[in-house]
Amino acid sequence: MRRSPLTLLFFFSVIAAFAQMPCDKGFRSDSCIINRFTYAKEAVELMEVTIKNNYQLQFIRKDKKTYLRIIVRDNLGFGQIGEFVLICGKKQIYDKDIKLVTIDKSSGWFILELNPNYIQTIRDLGLNKIIFRDTVEFLVPKSDSEKIKQTAACFFEAVVPKE
Repeated sequence: MRRSPLTLLFFFSVIAAFAQMPCDKGFRSDSCIINRFTYAKEAVELMEVTIKNNYQLQFIRKDKKTYLRIIVRDNLGFGQIGEFVLICGKKQIYDKDIKLVTIDKSSGWFILELNPNYIQTIRDLGLNKIIFRDTVEFLVPKSDSEKIKQTAACFFEAVVPKE
């Protein structure tokens, strides 16, 4: 059976409309520590996603800067400083001196500044693995990586200027 060009055009228009649905996530106001050196709480806006082991990824906007704060629920080396790598597909986001700040005896957090390229990488590729001090790895399940991609896409749309 032969399809008319109008039928095909309509079909692809419907698919494109669903692919461009608006984000279901918005910013919420909160306060958190974003400066690793002063540890003073600041008012911020953030988008958050919870993944395996109750880890949380918070995409944070403060003035014109953007950050990613990762709250972990396992002792990956609380209070220690070291190399930190986020594996996103075949790309990496690297910080050579990051501290895993202790919240309590069973949780802590990392924070790193995100440039637009990092946000785009997470949006496009998701997050597969977190590595701290070359000794501790946390694997992110594929379903959680998809949730992270969706949140990163909403964050990217909200904070990266259109060209």
